[in-house]
Amino acid sequence: MNLEVPKAWNWRWAGLLTALVFVAYFPILQTAGWIWDDGDYIVNNPLLHSLEGLRRIWADPSATPQYYPIVHSTFWVEFQLWGLKPVGFHSVNVLLMVGVALLFWRLLLRLDLPGAWWIAALFAVHPNHVESVAWVTERKNMLSMFFLLAATLRYWSFTETGRWRAYVESLVLFAVGLLSKTVIAFMPPALFLLLWWKKPQDLKKHLFPLATLFLAGGWMGWRTAMLEVSQVGAEGAAWAW
Repeated sequence: MNLEVPKAWNWRWAGLLTALVFVAYFPILQTAGWIWDDGDYIVNNPLLHSLEGLRRIWADPSATPQYYPIVHSTFWVEFQLWGLKPVGFHSVNVLLMVGVALLFWRLLLRLDLPGAWWIAALFAVHPNHVESVAWVTERKNMLSMFFLLAATLRYWSFTETGRWRAYVESLVLFAVGLLSKTVIAFMPPALFLLLWWKKPQDLKKHLFPLATLFLAGGWMGWRTAMLEVSQVGAEGAAWAW
């Protein structure tokens, strides 16, 4: 293998990045079980046992600890496939981390940043991600990040080609990401900053598309905040700020 990292997508380097993730997180597959609120989300969750449960995951925001139906739907599918074997759930988390790392590298390349592969590699194995990978309930972090990166890539295609299909695809991916975890509501302001940095001459014509994304993220963020108060109990002095 040529040791010089290419400035464009290269399948050998993509394979190396994938292997790096697997090596870093392989111990999780050997030792990790259920921790903290995995019981509420998976082990003791009757919604995972039936089609009626899947319907309630989507139709009833009060049926789950947090209304992230994409995440709970993945748990539902996995429960049907391998029951309550932790290794299955952890394997999906590791695979998601592979996808996130590859999409992050792809985005850095599209932004023409030097050292993109090395940045992605450092990101992939950073200790800060261990909690999100090893703790099954935190699937929502990686799932939302996966869709955030995919949505950003499609929006960047929209900036380059002007094709509205790419914008619609970005909007759909963003919506799916919000239904995984609404923390990604920051995507529209981040896109605004990227455009200001890389394509300032195009900023005005993107104000309307960005405003649509901003409204979607803002509404979902507000709704989540209300559910956190009414269902999770985020009230009192600790939450007053």
